[in-house]
Amino acid sequence: MDIPNGKINVFLDAVQSLANEECEKIDRETESVRAQRLGALEQEAKTRSEAYAAYEISRINADFNREISDLEEASRKRLTERRTALETQVFDRVCERLRQFTASDGYRAFLQSSAKKAVQAVGGKTATVYLRAEDLSFADAVLAACGADVTVEADASIRLGGLKVRSGEGLLADDTLDARVETQKARFLAVSGLSLEEEQV
Repeated sequence: MDIPNGKINVFLDAVQSLANEECEKIDRETESVRAQRLGALEQEAKTRSEAYAAYEISRINADFNREISDLEEASRKRLTERRTALETQVFDRVCERLRQFTASDGYRAFLQSSAKKAVQAVGGKTATVYLRAEDLSFADAVLAACGADVTVEADASIRLGGLKVRSGEGLLADDTLDARVETQKARFLAVSGLSLEEEQV
């Protein structure tokens, strides 16, 4: 049976039209899938990039904080060493002046006055005065100044001079030059501004 050319052409046009529609549909679906995948890849890349950036920032901050901490510690150490050197220098001079004082004529009167006040401060009927071994030569002068039942003994813990007095009841008065220097050290650090307490808080 012969099919007229017109009908064949209509049929072919219809097939071509359907084929074109299917191609367009496939193109649209392909473009949609491609766009979705591209969006997913872009989001994944963005997420990875943000995570990497956060990691790098965190690492850089940690390194920076560690360097700052190391620098602060080194600075504090240098400051402490400098403070210690200055303190040592100042108090070496103080100790030298005290050594000169304990070798002077005025030291005997100082011990007598100190002993009298310390014995009165601790009270009691009996007391023991403690001197450096090299100051035992002043024992008679110290005893004469006390006017009480007092004995004199050597005390190896006294390095710079002065004396301690302990009553028979156990009360102690420390008027050593050593104790005076230690008190002055604390005042010196506060007055001189060399105290590191604020930096260490």
